[in-house]
Amino acid sequence: MANTNRSIPLTKKAIDGLPSHDPAGTQATATEYSTGEPGLHICVNMRGNKRWLFRYRLYGRKKVVAIGPYPSIEPPLAKQMANEMQRNLALGERVVSPRAQQKQQKTFGEFARKYLEHAKQTKKSWKDDYNKLTNQIIPKWGEVPLTCLTPKEIQGYLNQVKARTSGTNANRHYAVLNVLYNLAVKWGEIDPWKNPMPGVSKFRDNPGRTRYLSMEECKRFLAALEEAPGQLAACALRLLLFTGCRAGEVLKSKWEDVSMEGRTMLLPETKNGKSRVVHLNSLSLAEIEKLKDFRNPSNPYLFPGSSEDKPLGTVRKTFEHALKLAGLQGTDVVIHTLRHTHASLLANLGESLETIKVSLGHSSVKMTERYAHISGSKTKDASDHLAEQLKEVMNQ
Repeated sequence: MANTNRSIPLTKKAIDGLPSHDPAGTQATATEYSTGEPGLHICVNMRGNKRWLFRYRLYGRKKVVAIGPYPSIEPPLAKQMANEMQRNLALGERVVSPRAQQKQQKTFGEFARKYLEHAKQTKKSWKDDYNKLTNQIIPKWGEVPLTCLTPKEIQGYLNQVKARTSGTNANRHYAVLNVLYNLAVKWGEIDPWKNPMPGVSKFRDNPGRTRYLSMEECKRFLAALEEAPGQLAACALRLLLFTGCRAGEVLKSKWEDVSMEGRTMLLPETKNGKSRVVHLNSLSLAEIEKLKDFRNPSNPYLFPGSSEDKPLGTVRKTFEHALKLAGLQGTDVVIHTLRHTHASLLANLGESLETIKVSLGHSSVKMTERYAHISGSKTKDASDHLAEQLKEVMNQ
């Protein structure tokens, strides 16, 4: 039985100064000290090893729960754990040791897989979460109990992601972890104060990519597309430039969404989850006319893939070949640059930010402000004016 008639302040200095237990003249196996915090004690054995205990009474009977070793558990954390046990007592809940809690609770990997099943049903971009979790995060922390990850560990992981890739990518990992832990709180898997994410900091996002093609670069790129392999993909790339649409929006478009008479194309599935209608200028209509040569009666997509029920998967090979032919390979031009180029051409024509916002399908004008330095007053028929300008370049 331990000697419990001693007390010390709950400080690291006081605990570090505790002597090893001296068994001479007693039957105690350790010397125990109260800390001044309700129920929180620390005991020292003959080897000088220290461990935390929580003592309480239940129905008049003395009880003790092992919290864990010092210095692995430092005084502030020991105090927090003892306060939680006091809270459980006040609520009439069972007081169990941290080790027993770990055995009872889900591991990070178990809950992450549960989260992914939920994300599949509710989140359009669930595959992004799936890739981050299954390829990187679960292999690192899969066996760790959900409540045992600390802000310091998560911040260290995000710092590594930032160093390896970028702050923007690290923030995407942060977003996945934040949603996951908030859901764990919402579903009652963990208590709110055990969520580590409030103690983790995001990084400042890199400015949005604003690279766009000059008129001379447009001319070279469009000429290169005429010679590039994969003319179905070349049509898609031209349509991206002529409409300002995202690649996924164009590749998933179906013939039923196009009105040649009305000069419109419905995008039923966009990045922000809302459908929108795109005005088809003369260049866009001409590209869609070309697509009739590739049309597959059993495939509903404008850009049919090899399977009857799938669209063309990617245009990257044709894009990279065209960049090489145009002398743009090795620059910072990416497929999304075509969308920025469309917007910059509209801005150079004097279109307002509001007009560019609608043309690009942005949810707010804030996303369009990157073009403010080259935009002026609003004009009419923006897309048609853009087509006329590009026609002049293509015919030179």
